Amino acid sequence: MTEPEILIEKYLEGTITSDEMRAFEDLMARDKDFKAEVDFQLEIRSSLRQQDDVEFREKLGELENQAPKTSSKRFWMGIAASLIGLAMLGMWWFLLPAEKEDLFQAFYTTQRNIHEPLTRANGQENLTYEVFLAYEKEDWQEALDLFYSLKENSPEEYIDLYIGNCQLQLGKYNDAIQSFEALFNSTDLDLKHRGTWYLALAELANGNTSRAKELLQQLASESGAFSDQAKELLEKMD
Repeated sequence: MTEPEILIEKYLEGTITSDEMRAFEDLMARDKDFKAEVDFQLEIRSSLRQQDDVEFREKLGELENQAPKTSSKRFWMGIAASLIGLAMLGMWWFLLPAEKEDLFQAFYTTQRNIHEPLTRANGQENLTYEVFLAYEKEDWQEALDLFYSLKENSPEEYIDLYIGNCQLQLGKYNDAIQSFEALFNSTDLDLKHRGTWYLALAELANGNTSRAKELLQQLASESGAFSDQAKELLEKMD
């Protein structure tokens, strides 16, 4: 593995040191092929999380066509292994008993970052970059603290979607419910559907089965991104 490949791997895993980060940023600024590879792998990483997206398979096909020439066969083998792992995980979830804790774990997938691309312009940092970096590293408490700070200075309502996901990861179900409820009347239909889906899961995890069913029935009756998942979860709850 070459040094640039090592830097990319450490960056994606969140194990990169401060010295390595400086080398990484230098390559991002002056090496177009390196930057293309990083952007491509970040996109793949995001796509692998798109279990809540009906366009998941189509997206992978598009990415394969867009792959930079520097992408290695090893990397695509890794993607294949990840997909197989997701499929096996899905089969295992299907066999779980229909208890609320199991159902929550079976259907909950962390909301991927779809609002702020994780790129750094000319090495400049800002709060938005830092918060989503912590989020993608799955440092939930740090991300939550940073999202609170970001919310104080930003009117963007999507912030509550990520705050709620951090709270779910930390087991703060009552707080998560409040965060997702803030999106319930959003005029952004996609954001509303996402907020309602995670609100239903938070209610389920918190033991409020009747409320979870009510929210899922609403999603199932609509043509949003989570309609099919809502129907499947309702079937397993009966």
